[in-house]
Amino acid sequence: MPLDASLATQNGQRVPGLRSATSPPKVELVLCPPPPSPCHDLQKKVYDSIIADHFSSCLADIVHTRISNLFTPYDIDAHNVQTHNAIELLKKLRKHDAMRVIKTWVNSWSTSDRFHEAIRLPCLFGCPHLDRQQHYVFCPILFYLTAQIIPTSNQPLERIGIANPTIGSLKAVACVFFCISRRQTQQNN
Repeated sequence: MPLDASLATQNGQRVPGLRSATSPPKVELVLCPPPPSPCHDLQKKVYDSIIADHFSSCLADIVHTRISNLFTPYDIDAHNVQTHNAIELLKKLRKHDAMRVIKTWVNSWSTSDRFHEAIRLPCLFGCPHLDRQQHYVFCPILFYLTAQIIPTSNQPLERIGIANPTIGSLKAVACVFFCISRRQTQQNN
């Protein structure tokens, strides 16, 4: 906003840095975007290629690897594992339920064993096993309690919704995750 001449002077003296509305600007600055660089496009393509080769961000691959670790020493490849189908079904769940399922698949339950706590708690349901997600996948008490509420398969891979996945089995996984989280909160308080 240009200043008028009365503001450009103070007591008849010119104020440095101020100009009257009638005086032309000294320098006009025009900002232009830099011209496109063919080097930049090449660098981006090389970078994207390196990242894709070294760091797989495919959710199905990550889930498959984590599920394999969760079921160690058992070989899950011999079973009807349908990671891609299960991931497609996740899109039909509410977002927080989908995240509960994903956290189950990638071994992200808040257990005392996973957090390397000084005191490792026993199974929250009374089994003589440690508070570990690897145990909860097979825990007979958790399986019994879940089966009382929701129709549940006796196959652990189906219970976690990775083999023969259905919307119902994924909702059951989200429900179990919620219950385990609440139970751990109660035990820690």
